[in-house]
Amino acid sequence: MARRIHARLTRRCTRRLSRPLVRRTTRPLGGRGPNYLAQAFTAFRRSARAHRQLIKLAPEQFDHAVRDRLARERAEEDRKDAEMVVALARVYGISAAEAMAEMHRARTNQRGGNGAEMGRFARRKQEAIARWEAEWELWLALGREAFDRHKQRTPHRRLSLSTIARLMELASTMGRLSMGCTP
Repeated sequence: MARRIHARLTRRCTRRLSRPLVRRTTRPLGGRGPNYLAQAFTAFRRSARAHRQLIKLAPEQFDHAVRDRLARERAEEDRKDAEMVVALARVYGISAAEAMAEMHRARTNQRGGNGAEMGRFARRKQEAIARWEAEWELWLALGREAFDRHKQRTPHRRLSLSTIARLMELASTMGRLSMGCTP
């Protein structure tokens, strides 16, 4: 018993003081190197967050469901306008082009205002949209790069159940965003 204690103390005293420091600096982080799959998950989650923010700021531009609904409404409006132009041209005895110009002028006057009061808000909104769109594209690119590095450097690695669950959750989130469903 006393011999074991003496051996431990002797070994501790004979080691160089810089030994742990040298070992830590020459060893890769975590013993294995960076976890590219975790980096990809983080980047893709942040890209999904940026896409959600874009949907909140400009749903008519980034939300597929809203874009489809607006396109259907515009097509219906165009159909009604075409019928109205034909009817106006027939009633007033003018050409269809003149009737369309008159209808357009009437709509512009009906809405009123020149839109100058909305100019500052629209500019700020456009800047925010540009900033979030750049962030969205950046995180997508970083995620793709990290995922490609993971596939290249560790193709043999088996994934744990929790990693597979995270991958499925991320795939579900990205799929819902691409289909226009807000997660």
